[in-house]
Amino acid sequence: MRQRWLKNSSEACVERVIAAVGTDIVPVDFSGTALLRCLELSWQWYCSALAFSMAKSEEDRKQRLSRAHKIAKGLERLLAPDDVWQSLFAPLPPDESIRHGISDLARLIDKRLVEEAQDEAQGGPFKAYRDSFKTRSPFEWLAGNFLADVYFFTFGCRVPGISENGPYVRFAEIILDEFQVLRNGKPYSRASIAKALRNDRRGLTRRKTNPPHKDPYRFWRQGLLFKAVSPSSPPEPQSD
Repeated sequence: MRQRWLKNSSEACVERVIAAVGTDIVPVDFSGTALLRCLELSWQWYCSALAFSMAKSEEDRKQRLSRAHKIAKGLERLLAPDDVWQSLFAPLPPDESIRHGISDLARLIDKRLVEEAQDEAQGGPFKAYRDSFKTRSPFEWLAGNFLADVYFFTFGCRVPGISENGPYVRFAEIILDEFQVLRNGKPYSRASIAKALRNDRRGLTRRKTNPPHKDPYRFWRQGLLFKAVSPSSPPEPQSD
């Protein structure tokens, strides 16, 4: 089966990963299903990075939500039961489930807009989470952070190496291709992947911070990956 976030089928993706990493790296208890669950999490985080890493992207998202809310409210008014519908569709009124569904959508969007506005004004947790993505590009988050943790948890707690020809970089190269993450229509180089991992290790970001940047949400993401893999007990860390 092909997942919407993969270029190939799930089975083909797992086979490509094993071939790229090397059978000598794959642990005896390796689970392709667990890998796919972890990859889906990393895809979701990558989508968040795309949405929040640039101020323009976030503003575009807010504007689209506002437009969707206005359209939904307009449809809700147009579908309100009144004499017009009686004359056009007598004796049957428009399907009430459609109008109720649109009303629910309008309320959901309105609630989201209000919550985001309040959180923005108060500097709350949602704003902090969104702002955390602004320190790196979406590619840097994916190649240097998200996939590094996926590799660690799915390959026997093996610490990703920064060698351009090492198993982690080959792993990330395959997943970037599966996710169809490109730079100007072309694949990212292994050197770029290794640099993203190296910068993440050093806490380097596109916005200089002193002390080096610390990711406050990494432990939370690692917890989700740990649950996705669900080992009875974590093995001792190894190195590429």
